[in-house]
Amino acid sequence: MHPFVDIHTHNKPSYSSNSIVIRNLQAGEILSDNGRDFFSAGIHPWQLKQGFLPDLKAQLISMLDHPSIVAIGEAGLDRAIGINLDLQMQVFEMQADLAESLHKPLIIHAVRVYPEIIQLKKRMNPSSIWIIHGFAADIEAARQLLHHGFMFSVGETLFDSRRKISGVLPLIPHENLFFETDQSRYTIETIYQRAAVLLEISVEDLQSTIFANFVRCFK
Repeated sequence: MHPFVDIHTHNKPSYSSNSIVIRNLQAGEILSDNGRDFFSAGIHPWQLKQGFLPDLKAQLISMLDHPSIVAIGEAGLDRAIGINLDLQMQVFEMQADLAESLHKPLIIHAVRVYPEIIQLKKRMNPSSIWIIHGFAADIEAARQLLHHGFMFSVGETLFDSRRKISGVLPLIPHENLFFETDQSRYTIETIYQRAAVLLEISVEDLQSTIFANFVRCFK
């Protein structure tokens, strides 16, 4: 049986021989490696409220030499915070360039900025994989992002009847999907079980598909 893959979490994992976990770190956090974890590292747009950008950039770059870092991010744009969007775009592009030069996926935090993210991808034309984390938008947003080659990571909003993602999920090609726990109380196994019900496939088949996506995207 293939392992469960948790593409993005801030939680300390409860270890299982049947799971692969990518823990997210922000620039400047301590990378405490026990030899079992994978990590992503990035400058979150929220960090720009207090962080000095040259310091954040230096801290991030110093982390990227570690062999357990397998992705850049979460990088992103967020219209819900009081940070100048031009500054956010500058920091996002810097991290997208790092992802490209290091041949690593880019994990993206996006709040009310899908058109801007799409335009950046069109202009930069990256060969690296861009993954929208915590995706929970409507089918039109999904179609636009799919058209431009994005992948999606979906999590606890699958359990929220007020969100559209439960209806959108079956319309996303399986080869464009990942799942995540982020900061939720749900385990990755529970999220897979919910997704399998919505997709009308077995959990085992879903594990096989997502593991294949992980191998393809993370080399």
